[in-house]
Amino acid sequence: MHVDIREATEFDLVWMLDAAENIIDETSYDLTFNRDHARDHLRHYVSGTPGWIALLAETESEVVGGVLMAESLEFHDTPLLYVTKFWVLPSGRRTRAARSLLEGVGNYAEERNCTHIFATATAGLDAREQRLFVNLLTRSGFRDTGPVMMKEM
Repeated sequence: MHVDIREATEFDLVWMLDAAENIIDETSYDLTFNRDHARDHLRHYVSGTPGWIALLAETESEVVGGVLMAESLEFHDTPLLYVTKFWVLPSGRRTRAARSLLEGVGNYAEERNCTHIFATATAGLDAREQRLFVNLLTRSGFRDTGPVMMKEM
């Protein structure tokens, strides 16, 4: 199955909201989806806000995944890139969608002269999906740089 990667636009917002609701259904965290909050958050990624970008993975018939990224200069001359969300819907799993999205992340980072890409595997997925995502990152050149700590409130 052929997968194209493209930048998301405001026309994709409704689809992205539906995908976000599905993502919440897959997490083991006790979270309730809020469409208004999701719309406000996603709008940054699709409205041309500098440093915020969303890429989508699309087959011939449907959008099957996406990645949200934030570019940051913080305290230095060259930007870092943070993968803030990464998802592939069930219809796009076991295809090239995840690999293609990660290639798109790398291409964007190169175009913007980012020195590092940071991604976390903290979505609260089941053990199999978690392992697949970590393996994807590892095969793509990411390495473990330390724990991500969480305190549940």
